[in-house]
Amino acid sequence: MSRKQTLRRAAVIALCLTGVLTRTAQAEEPRARVSEIRFASVVSRSGGQVVCALFREQGWLKRPVLTVKAPLRGREATCVFAGVDAGVYAIVAFHDENGNGSIDKNFLGIPTESWCTSRNASAVFGPPSFDSAKFLARGGVIRFKGSM
Repeated sequence: MSRKQTLRRAAVIALCLTGVLTRTAQAEEPRARVSEIRFASVVSRSGGQVVCALFREQGWLKRPVLTVKAPLRGREATCVFAGVDAGVYAIVAFHDENGNGSIDKNFLGIPTESWCTSRNASAVFGPPSFDSAKFLARGGVIRFKGSM
């Protein structure tokens, strides 16, 4: 083999190795994993729909990341949040009996339609805290069930 052929082969091998190393480095970069969150709610009365809202701590009960409406099948509805980035979230769901899209309240501001949260966080003299309802989404399918 001539010196010229040896140099060409060495150059080709070097280029191939550069490509392999570049692809390997790109493959190892951390990426936010995507989750699907399925929140099933059991209601006490039939009719209407269930409205679910997905929150991060910074927007708790004020600015949902996503809102989903789900029809009732019997006395259960499942809200599906697809394509959710990895992170810490909490869910609030309510039974929208009259289909107006918002939770109805009495003159004191207390909800008159039933509701629940992820992890069935309870409320005492006010809404439940984010910490009592939070969960970690790291990828894959996450399932919760709440009772209203």
